[in-house]
Amino acid sequence: MLFSLQGYYDLQTLKAEKGNMEIPYEAAVEEGTILLQVTKDDKVIYEEEVTSQKEGLLSFEAPKPGSYDLIVRVKGEEEKAKEIQIHTKL
Repeated sequence: MLFSLQGYYDLQTLKAEKGNMEIPYEAAVEEGTILLQVTKDDKVIYEEEVTSQKEGLLSFEAPKPGSYDLIVRVKGEEEKAKEIQIHTKL
């Protein structure tokens, strides 16, 4: 997926058990800075900043079993990010 963004985009919903979660990912942005966030009930429980190209693990502690949202957000309210690519390996 390749896209431009202002604001945020809900990428996918994750099902998690209570405990540590690790999600392998690759992300790239041509222009701007993005934040990969994992949220539960609109509360950010994990955040990773991407300014060019990055790969690694989104590693977070799930406080309880259930659904978590993986969101990409542009850093800065008035900013835009261009040519965003994100791949997760679930």
